[in-house]
Amino acid sequence: MAYCSVCGKALGEDAKFCSGCGVSVATPQPEQPLSGTIAFRGTGVVAGQTKSGGRLALHGFALSFVLALIAAALTRNETTAQLAAIGISYAGSAAFIAIKLCLWQRHKEAVKGATVGWTVALLLLFVCLAVLTNALDTKRILLNDVALDFRLHKEGLGTIMVADFTVRNPTRHRFKDFEITCTHFAASGTVIDSNTNTTYQIVEPESQKIVDHVNIGLIPSQAQKSDCKITDLVPLQ
Repeated sequence: MAYCSVCGKALGEDAKFCSGCGVSVATPQPEQPLSGTIAFRGTGVVAGQTKSGGRLALHGFALSFVLALIAAALTRNETTAQLAAIGISYAGSAAFIAIKLCLWQRHKEAVKGATVGWTVALLLLFVCLAVLTNALDTKRILLNDVALDFRLHKEGLGTIMVADFTVRNPTRHRFKDFEITCTHFAASGTVIDSNTNTTYQIVEPESQKIVDHVNIGLIPSQAQKSDCKITDLVPLQ
């Protein structure tokens, strides 16, 4: 016995139309989906977009730059904290790139230029380690943060320079035996000489020390301007 291909109703031998749905028996009918299957119409499946490792690396690098600027602005009065914050910014950007690449790999996303992303992530990590290492260098921290105020005057018929120094230590580190170098300039701005003097005293953390009447030494008669700064010191534990 024949059955209607549309509604499944039994057909008579000479039937030209289905008594159930009225469709013409002579007209070829579309195939019906099998039981338990789902028929899809149109183009509802969209292929996933290829991910770009190079673009991700660029975004991560830009993020590290912005975070480093913010960290530098927030900690500009303390070099140690500033370097530590900048190093953490680089580490965060490297982690951002690495996590994103791992998620793409886990979800089996198509990725173009993944090597570029990993390379930039490793580069940011190396920069982070270098910055943090520098932040832990006590002597460098002291040389960067310790400030020197000075007042100069001449003695000995204008041939000997004497200075009064104020050393300001804003850090949490002690140091001793600090070397002060005074550079002398002619009226044209040319460096014509320099003198170095070492003061064998201890400067405590977050304090200042005044050192009066320090004999800098002989200076050229043409010296019109002098500038002094701490060029060396010995950190203490």
